[in-house]
Amino acid sequence: MNALSNGIWIFGDHRNYFQDRVTLQLIARARELAGVVHTYVGVVLLGCGLDEYVMEYTAHGADRIFLVEDERLSTYSAELYTGVVSDLIREFRPEIFLISGSDFGRELAPRVAARSGSGVTSDCIALQINDAGSFVQVSPAFDGSALAEIVTEGAFPRIATVRPGVFTERKHDCRGEAELVRVELDLSKYSDRVRVVSSSRAEADTAGLERADCVVCVGKGASRKDQMRRAQELADLLHAELGCTRPLVESGKMEAERLIGQTGKTVKPELLIVAGASGAVQFTAAIRTSRCIVAINRDPDAAIFKYCDIGVVGDAASFLGRLIKELKG
Repeated sequence: MNALSNGIWIFGDHRNYFQDRVTLQLIARARELAGVVHTYVGVVLLGCGLDEYVMEYTAHGADRIFLVEDERLSTYSAELYTGVVSDLIREFRPEIFLISGSDFGRELAPRVAARSGSGVTSDCIALQINDAGSFVQVSPAFDGSALAEIVTEGAFPRIATVRPGVFTERKHDCRGEAELVRVELDLSKYSDRVRVVSSSRAEADTAGLERADCVVCVGKGASRKDQMRRAQELADLLHAELGCTRPLVESGKMEAERLIGQTGKTVKPELLIVAGASGAVQFTAAIRTSRCIVAINRDPDAAIFKYCDIGVVGDAASFLGRLIKELKG
């Protein structure tokens, strides 16, 4: 029996399903990995009244849905969710457990790992099966200056959080079939020292950055007021989202929600225009799945030119100004 034959699980974070697609992205990648090692793809689903999400995850490629329904699971509780997920892992013993690299996933994953006596590879940007059949997790290391390939030995299960946007979800297939495993648990046995009185969702105006078909990204080399003004004008003309690299956030010129990179957003638009970014690995790791990358930089040796489809050596303000003029006709 293959070492990974006991299932690849994904935590089904359905709380903002129609905007947050990372669970579907993880199912898609898990399907590819499962095909290599001949195992199944499972989704853990907690909450109440979840028939719609059972059908959605089935249509997107899940083989089994592990469903725990209880009114007390309708609102996220770190202690309660940790206890339930840890018990599911202990009973069904999946080999791999994948969670979104969101704030939610970063809280839940290490808690589950501690209960399971395992560890977590955080913020993965790639998941692979090597020639030996081992599960390889690729994650930025040394403050994003390198990529580490991590093979976890002797830990159960192998747990990883994965950056949103690095994989592409499968098309909805209404003919999909999955085994529904209803699990009955006595929730009273789990401690729940923190009680949520109420909650509300804050809608960020950058919610579309990871899903945008077109993105204009401003780097340190294009941070003058005239350059940023033209980048915003271009984004408006193209109906694009505006993003930035870390130096602009650190200098207070743009908000952290618009950061593209290792600790920010991962984007994969049809068109990405990058102005004034050097091309550090922590940035390029978050844009590598973009379909077409246009880079503008004064330095002909800038690393960003190794990753782009079209490279322009020159001043960002001058180039963006000419491009805007052409678009306006």
